[in-house]
Amino acid sequence: MYIQNRNAASLSLAILLLCGISLVLAGAPMRPGSGWYSSNTDAAALAGGSAHTTVFDSLRNPAALAQNKVLQIGINYSEVGTPADCLTNPDYLGPNPGAFGFFGTSLGFGAGVSLPVGFGVLNFNIGAENDMALSEAYNNDSHGGGFHIKGGFAKAITPWFHFGAGLDAIFSGSISTEFNAAFDIGIMIVQNGLLSERAASHREKGFGLFDRIFSFAFNVGGFTDKNTEYSDTHAIAGFEFLFFKSEPVKFGLNNNAVLAIDQPGLRYSGGLDMLLFDIVHLRGGVHLGTGNEDMGPLALGAGIDFRRIFHGVNLDLSWAMITIPVSRNSTLYETAHFITLNYAFGSDEPVPDITSRLRAFSPNNDGIQDTAIFDIDIFATEDIVKWEIVIKNAGGTVVRSVKSEDAASDSMNVKKFFSTLFASRARIIIPETWEWDGRDNAGRPIPDGTYTYQFVVWDTADDIYSSAGKPVDIRQVNTKPVITLAAAPKLFAPDDSGRGEKILRITLGFRDRAIIANWKVVIKHGDSVFKTFTGKEPEQQSETILWDGIGDAGHLVESAETYTVDASAVDFMNNTGDAPPVSIDVDILVVNTDRGLKIVISSIEFAVGSAELSGQDSPILNRVAEMLRRYPGYRILVEGHTDNTGGSAYNRTLSEQRAQTVLRYLVQRRIEEQRMSVRGFGSSAPAVSNATEEGRARNRRVEFILVKDE
Repeated sequence: MYIQNRNAASLSLAILLLCGISLVLAGAPMRPGSGWYSSNTDAAALAGGSAHTTVFDSLRNPAALAQNKVLQIGINYSEVGTPADCLTNPDYLGPNPGAFGFFGTSLGFGAGVSLPVGFGVLNFNIGAENDMALSEAYNNDSHGGGFHIKGGFAKAITPWFHFGAGLDAIFSGSISTEFNAAFDIGIMIVQNGLLSERAASHREKGFGLFDRIFSFAFNVGGFTDKNTEYSDTHAIAGFEFLFFKSEPVKFGLNNNAVLAIDQPGLRYSGGLDMLLFDIVHLRGGVHLGTGNEDMGPLALGAGIDFRRIFHGVNLDLSWAMITIPVSRNSTLYETAHFITLNYAFGSDEPVPDITSRLRAFSPNNDGIQDTAIFDIDIFATEDIVKWEIVIKNAGGTVVRSVKSEDAASDSMNVKKFFSTLFASRARIIIPETWEWDGRDNAGRPIPDGTYTYQFVVWDTADDIYSSAGKPVDIRQVNTKPVITLAAAPKLFAPDDSGRGEKILRITLGFRDRAIIANWKVVIKHGDSVFKTFTGKEPEQQSETILWDGIGDAGHLVESAETYTVDASAVDFMNNTGDAPPVSIDVDILVVNTDRGLKIVISSIEFAVGSAELSGQDSPILNRVAEMLRRYPGYRILVEGHTDNTGGSAYNRTLSEQRAQTVLRYLVQRRIEEQRMSVRGFGSSAPAVSNATEEGRARNRRVEFILVKDE
């Protein structure tokens, strides 16, 4: 007989005989001699309505944590009774376990841990109680306190069939110590054992029979060193499912039946579950049937999943309440409250990732980026049993794949069950890098185009995890990128005159068979670099640069000068393309200074050692005259400057003569002479350093200071 994939429900008869009938998804711990009734707090106590399986669920079914993949720890607090009525059942130790009797109020504490290992999941729980008030009420020293330990083991034999076993030990009594022990085994059959199945189930809506889980357990308890009246052997069968699913709310039912064997009796418990926004869990249930003298009829529970609210906070907080009789066969009930915290360390998903070092490559054997190298990264590799790297074309067809050895067959029989139970999977080796030469699985070169690559892994539960598909380009031919370049406006005026546009727009266009890796725009003044812009991997086919006219050294562009713009781009194949250069003409600039408005002209040319204008200066001075006419209410100071060549007195005289020459020209262009005055500074006020020829050229200038008339 075999268990194959989704047909896990067809269990072998031998396994059923071995496991018996088991504990439902919920149910409290099996106290020896009282596991008969303590198993049915489940209507509220399945993690108190928590969102995820917690460490305390191993107390209810030893197979419950078979799919746990990360370290979990939990703590539990329970309280029963009041000082007014502390007469509770002396046999009842509580679900985790519970406890009774501190100042007339029953208190208990529990802790648990779930630890995934190579061959399964180990679970440990410990609890303590104080029931001194209970002991006084019964005049029985054997109920003065308790200490509970349980160890368990669980394993997902297949994604749909889970097995577990546990051993309990309880020490109770303050003066006369009593020891009890119990053993239980359990199985669970889940509908959605695979991650893909759970994802598909999450998308289901409406009424139906969703997310079905069957569970069975067989418990043998009451191995005691002093008392045999608590001998207890029972079987429990359970069934849980959701019957309505929508985006904000989901409803489900859980049911189980308990059959006592050595003390014949039958009991049913069931509960209604409600899940709000996948965050808040509410549960309510009842207990019915014979042999129920130690358990009240009502159970409630609530829980909140903080990981749905705060990313990375893997915390569940839950509360449960059950009723218990004040005394045996009593119709008066006391309430027991349980608060549980459970924390999971890290992610229970492998989180695979793969990244190409290149956005594109050219496998044409020219020695330039002929192969693509992929870096592989994955979190939590312990449960990985198989991996695969997949390359797909634009149509989604796999053209290249590389994989580890295939995982073992999913079929299951009795022999394989026992051989698998404690078998440890050898940790699979996952490569850190993989190199691809651009060929398909048959060794043929693949055509040019954009391909996607993914890294896929399978874990021990046959869940599949995949990285996001990322693009990589293949180009067999090395073609230079085609770059277009434009600049506007044609006449650039980044000044304070209030006319024209102060911002220059430089637009790059990219046309390439490959992807642009980086680009550069260089603005030159003559042969010198004035400003540089760079960028990487443009997301669109164009890039716009907004420039305020300030160079890399912090200087503003000069009036009446022409600047050249060059652009280039390099693609991922290391091919370089250049755009035809464009020119930028700078207008006459008017800037604010502490002395007034200033116009600086460095391009007025004089013969060496002369104050005579060259014929090429007329257009510039004509433009200056036109600008000055816009400021009729200003006095104009015409100031001449030279470089540091020559003596100070000589330079001062020469600069004043040149300023006077400019004044006479402006008078000819209808600028009133009475508005203007001249001054020569020589080399005493350089604009930049005279250490270079370019600096000396900029210092040979004429400045116009505009001062508003009072």
